[in-house]
Amino acid sequence: MRLAIQYCPYCGEQDLHPQESPEGAWRCADCRSTFVVTGVVA
Repeated sequence: MRLAIQYCPYCGEQDLHPQESPEGAWRCADCRSTFVVTGVVA
């Protein structure tokens, strides 16, 4: 199960889209950065 993140860690915008590869990757449409979220937040 993938949880949606709320903000880009690079620019702070909210226009984020999940990517198929690599696992856990997200792409920011505003700054065009791709980043991977790992780990579990309790």
